[in-house]
Amino acid sequence: MRLQVSVHELNWYLSPLIQNGCVIEIQRENCRGRPLSPLLLIAGTPVPEVSMVKTEMMMRICQAYFVERKSIKKIAREYNHDKRTVRRAIRFTAAGWPPGGE
Repeated sequence: MRLQVSVHELNWYLSPLIQNGCVIEIQRENCRGRPLSPLLLIAGTPVPEVSMVKTEMMMRICQAYFVERKSIKKIAREYNHDKRTVRRAIRFTAAGWPPGGE
């Protein structure tokens, strides 16, 4: 769901909360040429950890294919990925991906 609030209006409301320490602002890294956008958290909540989503997805697919011996079609259905994505993960693993892997 999208908030129907402009960026200028949001900044106007949040700037006093950030100055008082009620809201914590974390600058995120640039992603694919998009401008930097802050991540706003309520003070006192734990800061989320950076995770390697793609690596975890690839390793989960490879585990299912090589260890559990599931078919590509079954893996695609269970993990909600396209069959091409599953094949790509298997191909990368067969080519020695990730570097220094198992």
